[in-house]
Amino acid sequence: MDKYYKHFKGNIYKYIGIAKDSETLENMVVYQAMYGDHQMWVRPEKMFFGKVERDGKVMQRFEEIDQPEENDIYHKTGLQPWVGENPKILILGTMPGNTSIKTQSYYNSPLNPFWKLMDEIFQPTEEIRSRKEFITGLGIALWDCIASGVRRDSSDASFSEKTLRGNDIQGFLDEHPSIHTIILNGMSTTVKYFNKYCPIRSNVKVIALPSTVSMITYQKKLEEWAVLKDLSASN
Repeated sequence: MDKYYKHFKGNIYKYIGIAKDSETLENMVVYQAMYGDHQMWVRPEKMFFGKVERDGKVMQRFEEIDQPEENDIYHKTGLQPWVGENPKILILGTMPGNTSIKTQSYYNSPLNPFWKLMDEIFQPTEEIRSRKEFITGLGIALWDCIASGVRRDSSDASFSEKTLRGNDIQGFLDEHPSIHTIILNGMSTTVKYFNKYCPIRSNVKVIALPSTVSMITYQKKLEEWAVLKDLSASN
């Protein structure tokens, strides 16, 4: 009988079996993702069945579950916010795509020119050591409206809305009172999800910009998103 495990970040995997590392003879768990392109993975047995600490809680890295429902297979959990000291701007998307979730890195799809736009707008004079350091060093934080939910692929159209849970944007604003502007990455679904799942009471400016993956031209995106430069320079 097949065995399935749920990773503490929410994704479902099928347990394939135990393999031996040819060099160290260490036991390795072989398992397969039940989402995206269903890649095969290996991880040391002790790590696979070990525990992790997250937000002050200790839990199993992988927890065995019953035969997964379709909603379990396609359940996604977003990323933690990228934020530095005294952020001024918070950019919100809907939820990271599968590639970004897999790599734990915002806007990490080759189809999304977000980082190309940021490079062109801010024109860093020093070599960028990491995208996270680059964006947070500008006083910009990245997060999303949706914390978790069922989505069959990376598109907003594939969300199952009844399963969605919003991020605590107001709590984030309370924790970071230096934020004066929220930028919504998208003028339709992002605005809809922000209004529905992320109610705020703080007196911050909210601006919706064209999605960085929208069908409009790159030049038009650059013109619209250039507002970030002045906003990041203001107090």
